[in-house]
Amino acid sequence: MKAGPKGKDLTKFVRFGNLDHNKKQDKKFRSSGTFHAAPSNKGFYAFPKIRQEFFLIGCIADTQKNSQFSKDENNPNYKIYKNLRKEFKKSKGSIWHHLGEYCKINEVLDRKGSWVKTEMIVWRKAFNKACLNDRYGPAGGKECWTVNSINKARGINGWYSGDHYEVFIDEKV
Repeated sequence: MKAGPKGKDLTKFVRFGNLDHNKKQDKKFRSSGTFHAAPSNKGFYAFPKIRQEFFLIGCIADTQKNSQFSKDENNPNYKIYKNLRKEFKKSKGSIWHHLGEYCKINEVLDRKGSWVKTEMIVWRKAFNKACLNDRYGPAGGKECWTVNSINKARGINGWYSGDHYEVFIDEKV
C-alpha cells in the first residue's frame, strides 16, 4: 500500500535544503520541547509531496541557521529558495511523524515529545486515517465541524493546517 488520499503516492517527499541525514540539528531548538523541535540530533525535516505546508519554510531561518533564504520573489536570493527544493522517494525504513494517535502502541518504535517513530508502512496507514479525520471529522459526528456529505469535503485534509503531516528523517535516503 503506497497510495494515499485520492490515489496519490505516499513515497514521494519534499525537502527544502540538502538531504543529509547526518545534518546536526540546533541543540537549543531541539531541546525547546515545541511541536516542531527535532526528535533526533541528526536528520532533516520534510513533508509528503501531496501535503506540503509552506508556512513552515519561513521557520528554516530560525531552526536551521545554515539554510537561510528568502521566499520574497523580489529578493535576489529567491532563486536560492527555488534551488533548495528537493524531491525524493522513501518507501522503506522508519520515519518520525506526529500521527501517533493513529498508530497502535506496538507499532511505535520510539517517542520524543509529540513525535513518534514507526516503519513507513505504519506511517502511510496513519497518514490516510489522519486525512480522513481532517476531511470529514471524527467518527460519531458530534463535533460541529463534522462534514455530513462527501460533496462538502474540502481537499486532502479539509480546513485544517497541515503542519502535523511534517516528518523527520534520520536515515539515509
